[in-house]
Amino acid sequence: MRKHRNMHGDDFFTRHPRATSIHWPQRRASMNKIHRTVWSESRQAHVVAHEGAATRGMPSSTRSAIASAVVVTLASMASAPAMAIPGCPDGAYSDSDRMFTVSGLTSQTCFIGPGESLTVDGTASANGAIESSWIGVVLHGSTVDTINNSGSISGVSAGISAELATANSIANTGSISGGIGIFAPTTLTSMTNSGFITGIYEGFHASGSTINSITNSGSGKISGNDYGIYTQSTHITSINNSGTISANANAIAGFSSNIGSITNSGTISGGGFGIYAAGSSISGITNSGTISAQSTGIGVNYSTINDITNSGTISGVHQSIYVDSESSLLSITIDGNSTAKFIGTVFATNTPVSIASGATYTLRDTDVFWVKSFTNNGTAQFAVEGPRTFSLDLVSDNTFVNNGTLAVAAGTTGTLTGNYTQSAEGVLRTHIADEGTYGQLVVTGTATLPSNAKIDVNVATPGFAFNKTSFDNIISAGTLLGGDTFTVTDNSLLFEFSAVKDNDNTVDLTLAAAPTSSPAPAPAPDAAAAPAPAASRSLVEQIVRDAGNSPALPAARVLGQLFANDPTGAVALMFVSLGNNAAVNNAVTQTLPSPSGGNVAAAHAALGGMSLVIRDRIAPTQDLSVKLGLSSGDGFYGDQKVWVKPFGSWADQGDRSGASGYKASTSGLAFGADATVSDTTRLGVSLAYAAANTDGKSSIAPNRTNVDVYQLIGYGSHSLDPVTDINFQAGLGQNKNKGQRSISFAGTTASGSFDSLVATLGGGVSRSFKLGEAAGFTPSLQADYTWIKDSAYTERGAGALNLNVAGRTTEELILAADGKLSHRYASGTSVTANLGLGYDTLSKQSSITAAFAGAPGLAFTTQGIDPSPWLVRGGLGIATQTQSGMEISARYDVEYREAFLNQTASVKLRWAF
Repeated sequence: MRKHRNMHGDDFFTRHPRATSIHWPQRRASMNKIHRTVWSESRQAHVVAHEGAATRGMPSSTRSAIASAVVVTLASMASAPAMAIPGCPDGAYSDSDRMFTVSGLTSQTCFIGPGESLTVDGTASANGAIESSWIGVVLHGSTVDTINNSGSISGVSAGISAELATANSIANTGSISGGIGIFAPTTLTSMTNSGFITGIYEGFHASGSTINSITNSGSGKISGNDYGIYTQSTHITSINNSGTISANANAIAGFSSNIGSITNSGTISGGGFGIYAAGSSISGITNSGTISAQSTGIGVNYSTINDITNSGTISGVHQSIYVDSESSLLSITIDGNSTAKFIGTVFATNTPVSIASGATYTLRDTDVFWVKSFTNNGTAQFAVEGPRTFSLDLVSDNTFVNNGTLAVAAGTTGTLTGNYTQSAEGVLRTHIADEGTYGQLVVTGTATLPSNAKIDVNVATPGFAFNKTSFDNIISAGTLLGGDTFTVTDNSLLFEFSAVKDNDNTVDLTLAAAPTSSPAPAPAPDAAAAPAPAASRSLVEQIVRDAGNSPALPAARVLGQLFANDPTGAVALMFVSLGNNAAVNNAVTQTLPSPSGGNVAAAHAALGGMSLVIRDRIAPTQDLSVKLGLSSGDGFYGDQKVWVKPFGSWADQGDRSGASGYKASTSGLAFGADATVSDTTRLGVSLAYAAANTDGKSSIAPNRTNVDVYQLIGYGSHSLDPVTDINFQAGLGQNKNKGQRSISFAGTTASGSFDSLVATLGGGVSRSFKLGEAAGFTPSLQADYTWIKDSAYTERGAGALNLNVAGRTTEELILAADGKLSHRYASGTSVTANLGLGYDTLSKQSSITAAFAGAPGLAFTTQGIDPSPWLVRGGLGIATQTQSGMEISARYDVEYREAFLNQTASVKLRWAF
């Protein structure tokens, strides 16, 4: 007899049953009564009795008529004579003398003898089932090979009974059911289940057995009213569950048993206990799934367990884990990535609890640990914003020992009700979102810190800004011991945090710029000439230089000065959260104005389209009978003409000079009217509008510019002789510019709007040569000048990172030589093709000067694209005349520079008035 004590302090007793031999009894007519399981003093074993009988050490419950004789029947086999003949009498066939297969329905018990195997085939091609009013399958004799069931095995007393037998394996993917699902063999190598094993009383019963492994996987379920798995005086090497093991009382129970390991990644659930050990030993319980019960998740009475490791959920209404004072649980280990939960008190007063190295555990208000000690070797965290409390009141030494990392989320005040000891290896990590939202640790008792106590600062929110130089009360305690020196690390590359201990038992954080970086000194040349000292560079400038980001260097120099002179200024504090070189380099790039000169690029695209419209309008031909331009009166079909011409262009600029390229699209409409003022001269005027959009190609610093272009143009042509013409045009206009650039590292966008004044002037000379009656060739020389003056402006939307952009002027003077072939068909349709080469004599790299709104006294100049001065251009045109005298023409033109391509399409309608 052995005495136990439950978690309520009540004593109870269990006995170990004697080993018995099993014989095969007759079926009894008394099985229709209702019984319950009780301890028999005379038999020294649990037996089935009437429902009114008292129980001791086991749950009390009403049983059905089927369950009334289960254990009595199986236990009485010890005194019954052997009576069965091996084999399955009907519904089965023998593949050989030792292998039986059931592929149909049999209602009689199958007896499997020494060396024999049984397969119940429930595949799609068969419907194997054993349905017995006694026991489905009985193993008798010394050694049985295997039982494979993919169909159904059921018996009133048991699905399979194998006491005193030796079996290699029982494998079930179907259904096994009975009063007891499986009454285990004395020796069993393995039992695997991915189907259903159910018992009115127990799903799996092992008494006096030796079992290598029990595996329940996938959708497998082992269940019983009293027990899912019951062991008495049994040795099991391992129980592995990734399916479901359940019972109304205890899901897994070991009485006087020796179990190597229980590993659960599925569900183990019971009404009383999930796992219960009484007078047993278990090497270890490892849970990554769920172990739950109405009373206690894991209960340990008069037993020994080396370790319980939990990375899943262990729960019970009263206790998640209960270990009585007569038991030994050497350790409780918390594992997993913030997946472990203990719902209900952990009651193990002599057991140390630790968070494993590499594991993360979230400390909760509802945690109750009644244990010997609590030590963190991994990461413990107060993870939810707001006040959070972890109680140490029931820990024997009332102390949280931190050998790993204790993290406190931004906006969280994590309270330890007890003491806190941080070892030399331990780290306190605080997360900072902004000036008022950061993690704080409160210790109600004594906080003991080592020399050079480690604090790690994680700046959790990019681009935050604050107006103070310190974060108060990162640590506060009733009594603060040690902590005279600190080692503070952080994820900010450009700034450093440091810690200071106050006189009121608190620790604060302060902020400063990271040390300035200087390049390594150059090797000394000849002794006669001492080298000039290398210029000191800030850390941010060095990072940008190392990245080869030359357009961002001027801005990086200014930022370096700001960080050094005003580390808590509005601009500097936008960069605190940057944790690596790439992030710093990208952030500096995002602070630049549009590096491609977005508005200028868009304006040139629009003005270029307008210029093509006018040049096409005043283009001469060599044949006075082929008039596509103003140099020929017949070409207008009268002296006065009006015309309208929609046009569109698409430009693509590749990366160049270290600056990102862009794509531009333009759509516009030009109106015009002209008339002859003499036999050799025609003058006209045009009003044009275009909407141009430019999108930067940079994925790091996206930018977009929209430009509305308004232009008034005067133009004309004059014939020097019948084959020589000169042309000219002059324009004046205004651009309305709107731009925006994304500053993603700060979570914001800067926008700006400004006006530009535009002037254009162009002229050319051409001479026509006839190549036949309907064809000709016209070479020409052309000069076109463009002047754009942008007004200064200030961006909005990005706070301190807004830019005050200075005004600027850009110019372009293109000298070009072109040749045009023309041909007129008898139908009146004319086609042209032209090709030319140009050179921009004023070509230079674009640049823009700006200063941060948060530091207006420090300006920097950003260099943009340095375009090639040489360009090649060409085009095709077609024109025809309607019967009413209206001329309709269409053109396609293309201009190419190195890494740049612009395409323009236009349609013109012209009629006389």
